[in-house]
Amino acid sequence: NLERADILILSGDYTNEGTVQEAKIVNEWLGKMKQKHGYKHILLINGNHEGFGDIVLSEKYKKYLREHQKRITEPQQVEVLMRMYDEQMMKLRQIMSHCTILHEEELVVEGIR
Repeated sequence: NLERADILILSGDYTNEGTVQEAKIVNEWLGKMKQKHGYKHILLINGNHEGFGDIVLSEKYKKYLREHQKRITEPQQVEVLMRMYDEQMMKLRQIMSHCTILHEEELVVEGIR
C-alpha cells in the first residue's frame, strides 16, 4: 500500500531476471502509481538484478564467455562487460519514462541533494 508523497524512491531489485521486458512492466506500474498517488518524482536505483538479464541471455555474452573459459577476471574482460552494461542502461533509461534512474550520479530534487 503506497501513500501520497512528493517523491517515491525504489531502491533495487525491481525485476526478477533483470530483463527489458520486466522493466517495461514496472514502468507501466510506475505510471499508474504516479497518477494514482500524485508523485512529482519517482527515483529508481538499480539493484544487482537490473540490467544484466538481457546481457546474460544474449548470444554476444554467451560467445564471450565461451571464448574466455567462462571466467571474467582480467581488466579488459571486465571492461567489455561494463560496456555491455552501459548499453543496457541506455536502453533502460529510454524505457523507464515514468521515473529517473540513478546510476553513479547524484540529483537535486525539490532542493534536496
